[in-house]
Amino acid sequence: HVMRIDALGARLADMADLDDIEFGVMNTPGMGGPSPEPDQQSMTITDLAETLNNIELTLNDRREKLTAMESMLIDRTLQEQILPRGLPALGGWMSSLYGYRSDPISGKKEFHQGVDFAGKPETPITAVAAGIVIWSGLRYGYGDLVEISHGNGFTTRYAHNKKHLVAVGEKIEKGEIIALMGATGRSTGTHVHFEVLRHGKHLNPNKYLSLK
Repeated sequence: HVMRIDALGARLADMADLDDIEFGVMNTPGMGGPSPEPDQQSMTITDLAETLNNIELTLNDRREKLTAMESMLIDRTLQEQILPRGLPALGGWMSSLYGYRSDPISGKKEFHQGVDFAGKPETPITAVAAGIVIWSGLRYGYGDLVEISHGNGFTTRYAHNKKHLVAVGEKIEKGEIIALMGATGRSTGTHVHFEVLRHGKHLNPNKYLSLK
């Protein structure tokens, strides 16, 4: 039973790429020896107690390692949920990149602090990570804006929405629909303006977009 636990733990650690948890047994260890002699004595009570004590120590060790593995896997799952990754508008297409561009309204060269995804009116806008809504309403230039805090310094913004579907303080899951695409605010047409910030500084959203 202990060897099966070892094998299971080692297999799980290998699958989860948890190199710092060492189970050390992937296969049943080699055992053997000559056939018992007819006059070989049976195990004494003392020997049995010592064997049982060693098994108990081994099981306690494996229990601690499996508990640590569970904690690490939970932490990893949480990190995957709060790290911005994905497309804010499935079915939309990128209409403007991050960086310098000719402003679509003034025509002047300006720095675009996000990326734009164009689409049909009322295309669902989805959160790219789990978090808490810290803004849901009109903001100058952004039109109808939803801003989500994801922890670890990350926030994302979804602007120019026709309608927002979440309220400030609401907990959001990754992939949840938070708004419907529109053209409110400073906009030439239906799209969502998407920004990624960390500690208040704008990042290139292309690093966090995923087509998967």
